[in-house]
Amino acid sequence: MVVGGAGLLWLAVESATRLAALPGASRRFTGSLPVTGQAGGGATPAPVDAARIPVTQWLDDRVQVLDPAAWRLRVAAGATTREWTYAELEGFGDQIEAVLDCTGGWFAPATWEGVRLDRLLPPGAAGALLLATRLAGRPLSAGHGFPARLVAPGRRGFWWVKWVVSVELDQAPWWRQPPFPLT
Repeated sequence: MVVGGAGLLWLAVESATRLAALPGASRRFTGSLPVTGQAGGGATPAPVDAARIPVTQWLDDRVQVLDPAAWRLRVAAGATTREWTYAELEGFGDQIEAVLDCTGGWFAPATWEGVRLDRLLPPGAAGALLLATRLAGRPLSAGHGFPARLVAPGRRGFWWVKWVVSVELDQAPWWRQPPFPLT
């Protein structure tokens, strides 16, 4: 009964906030606010201008500046390992519209481009993950993870790993793996 009452109270407050067009009306279900200049927080908001997406860091990360000619992506799946150059990854044109929902309290829908990880790993191993090399048609900036960044639709921002240098397929069951990336 208490849970039902709390649910009804929450629904009433959310409805009143939206009807009164209060500042919190555009929040996502996570509580994050849209990036300034972005329309509404609906189920599928329109992509935001890539230049408006803030550059944020996880804990004590620093923006890395990497030479694309020297950079390599190491992909390991069991006994098979392959290295990819930036130029090779740039040749892929997979696109995904995904909402980057930062734990810092903002969200921004955008078009990310690169290569689906299931193209680099055995079939079905990576689902909907994308290794992005471009954001809204332009190469990623250093602050957004150039040369490659993981895009994890439906996951919070700390899953969207920047400056990816290796991908390793772990055969351990999901329940034995950490709930978020450790490196």
